[in-house]
Amino acid sequence: MIRASHQDSIPELRIDLHCDADSIEVGERVTLRVVRSYPSAFRIDDLATQSLAPLRTRLRARKREERDGRVVETLTYDAWLFDVPALPESANASDDMRIEVPPLELRATPRKGGAVLVAKSAALVLRVRPTVAEGPIEKPDPPPSKGTSIRAWALSATALACALGFVVLWRRRRLALDQRRLDADASLREALQSDAASFATLSSALREAMQRYAGIDAVHQAASKALASEAATERLGPELAARCLAVLANLEERCYAKSQASDEDDRALRALVRATFEDVVARSKAQRLEPQLGRQA
Repeated sequence: MIRASHQDSIPELRIDLHCDADSIEVGERVTLRVVRSYPSAFRIDDLATQSLAPLRTRLRARKREERDGRVVETLTYDAWLFDVPALPESANASDDMRIEVPPLELRATPRKGGAVLVAKSAALVLRVRPTVAEGPIEKPDPPPSKGTSIRAWALSATALACALGFVVLWRRRRLALDQRRLDADASLREALQSDAASFATLSSALREAMQRYAGIDAVHQAASKALASEAATERLGPELAARCLAVLANLEERCYAKSQASDEDDRALRALVRATFEDVVARSKAQRLEPQLGRQA
């Protein structure tokens, strides 16, 4: 467990930032805890989730205890690293990739007026583990097919009119949803087709495409875990799932590389990313999977 304890804080005020892991993989979930302690005669502001960047967070629990004139508040967050971070220019090729959550600030204002107290935590530093593509993914036995039964219903004239009204309403909503999906398709393709897109952008776009078209969530969990799931092998097939993992690992390797690869290698990797994206889309269409909209934290 990594703990970013308080620094330069006065005895009456304290803020600490804890993480249940010392490293993280893109898409992997970790747990963050922020503990804020202050006199009950003071009030504090809510913690802005933006202050926990570059991690994306979702509040899981809030606990507040008051004792002996003091308040201790514990905020528990689910946290993810959504995007592949860039290697700093000053880093050496042998350096581990790391991300840093800057020090958190706690400001306490007296309820009856007076000087504002300020305390800061230490920065939280996590090592970023690269995605690793290993051997082929075994394909599970296909699920047993389920027979379908069709039941016919006789509709009266009134019921038929109501049904037609619902069809019209559904059609309008479907057209609006289709337009949103076309916009999302265009956005993803634009990111993947651009020769100016960074490898981090390509990695994020491919992860989002797998979630959107195949329902494989490599955004909120590590790709190695998401693509080893039974759902991944069923929806993508073992060969495409293994290729997606290998492409993501290659993209992250390029992000972390200190030396620049040749233009030919770059073009080849970009072409492979685009081909993999098209294969994911084609596979989802063949299985008639409904595209999902949006990225949820």
